[in-house]
Amino acid sequence: MTSADRAGVQWPPHEPRIRPWRQASRGGTREDRVLREITVSMPPLIGDREVPVEATLAAALEPVMRAIADLDSTHGADLAAVGKLLLRTESVASSRIEAIDAGIDDYARALHGIRANTSATSMVAATGALESMIGSIRPGGRIELSQLLAAHRVLMRGDAHESGYAGRIRDVQNWIGGSDRIGRALINAILRRRGATTRMVIPLASALVAHRDRYFELLGEYRRGAVRPIVEAFAAGARVAAEESSVTAGRLRRMPDQWRDHLGGVRAGSAVRSLLELLPAHPILSSDEACALLGGARSSVFAAIDRLRAAGVLRPLTSRRRDQIWAAGDILDELADLDVRIGAAAR
Repeated sequence: MTSADRAGVQWPPHEPRIRPWRQASRGGTREDRVLREITVSMPPLIGDREVPVEATLAAALEPVMRAIADLDSTHGADLAAVGKLLLRTESVASSRIEAIDAGIDDYARALHGIRANTSATSMVAATGALESMIGSIRPGGRIELSQLLAAHRVLMRGDAHESGYAGRIRDVQNWIGGSDRIGRALINAILRRRGATTRMVIPLASALVAHRDRYFELLGEYRRGAVRPIVEAFAAGARVAAEESSVTAGRLRRMPDQWRDHLGGVRAGSAVRSLLELLPAHPILSSDEACALLGGARSSVFAAIDRLRAAGVLRPLTSRRRDQIWAAGDILDELADLDVRIGAAAR
């Protein structure tokens, strides 16, 4: 083992600086109101630096990258929808790192604009930011400031307190520990840029949230100049996420056949058969969306929905009788189970 291996990769630390501060709004504690200076953390300029990765760390990273690439190549071609499903799982888990949580059904409702749960709405914004960031990346290309700002605009534009800074570089002090999740979107963007993935998202946040306090400690270590601990944690989390995502991909692939068997056979070309084949790519959809996607007579589509609801394949997400939102229950349950399995394996 080299001396670099023993010491771990060192990186320029963040520099603490004292800045004058005065609270601009009313409220808060007396301590906040009388505060006149704060210590800020100034990150180093690292854009032109090469990351020194020692031999043992490089050897540990190689099988992780191979597992990610194998997941993408094995399941990407015939399960393109998995990328979208994992994207939703990643945004849910990433939100929980910032103590924002909501059930999978709440999240599904929020995807269709039902704002009953503010945490779920925040998760939907995170999904949009991930889509914006990762969708803008090309293999081997640069990740530009404009792409970061575009993702941040999607993330924050619906936030009542932060919408004024959506898509903008801040000109005032911000606080570590808020709900801005662009950093974790950047992780999957880098995987896409390097060609490790082509259409899938690795739900790394599900592993990180299993050790939430340790994750924040690792960020602190990084700010002090230690790179290796957080790289190792990300690698371990990515390996677990890739392995469990492969299990989920296999289960999702088998679901249409299992649904047909459960229904006792479905006639080829029927609206029921077409809807079953549609669900893996569209696990959450309204009645009108089902009609638009399937075409044909609305009565046939509504009859197909009724049959799948009666069989337990579809479940309603609202209590209203008109404009119902439907979900493929098995798919949503599998996504929730994926999150749980990743967290358990990470622990």
